[in-house]
Amino acid sequence: MSISVRFGNPTQVTSDAGLEIFPSISPDGKFVAYTAARSGQYRIFVRPVGGSRTIALTDDSTAEQTQPRFSPDGEQVLFLSRGGVFAAPSLGGQARALIAPSATGAVTNAAWSPNGDQVAYVRGDSLFVGKSGALGPRFVANGFGLRNCVWSPRTDYIACTLGNEAYVGLGSDFGNLGASRIVVVGATGGNLVSVTDSISLNQSPVWSPDGQHLYFISQGTRDVFVLG
Repeated sequence: MSISVRFGNPTQVTSDAGLEIFPSISPDGKFVAYTAARSGQYRIFVRPVGGSRTIALTDDSTAEQTQPRFSPDGEQVLFLSRGGVFAAPSLGGQARALIAPSATGAVTNAAWSPNGDQVAYVRGDSLFVGKSGALGPRFVANGFGLRNCVWSPRTDYIACTLGNEAYVGLGSDFGNLGASRIVVVGATGGNLVSVTDSISLNQSPVWSPDGQHLYFISQGTRDVFVLG
């Protein structure tokens, strides 16, 4: 089965000095949230794709904030901070804890489910799913170095990167070309299934809208590949 993908002309969204990473586009395509280094502090900002004023997601200017992701309805932005998972109104406001910080370790990745009522997150070497109002998280799978997890559109699978966790870490190895692989697991639990090799860079899985294909970045040239 052939797949036709067409890319439009690129548009520069920001021009600020310093590092700007982890972009997330709102479901309507009108806004982008991202982490930016300002005065030595990593914070999350939101701005219209077409230009205009940049908005700080929260008033908290002391805690490191990373990996923003818009909720499926575009009303909130999820992000990592203080070892937990928080969410704030997409145009700025008070943040609330979705997954509380814990002495068992910091959350290193989090993603909304397609309907927005659950959050998949990684703490330590384990992938969990937490649901609003539930008594506790549900264990899904073990895997050291799980990152970049994303739900399939039908909520039946979760795809993640496994290995080279420094690729998304805020340090000197950020964006390195170390080996990693893409894995898929059932959202209700099970074994991790590798869908790429683990001898080269494989990062940033993204599902197609119909859930039939999985796009990812691979190899030293960081080209886009597709499975399915």
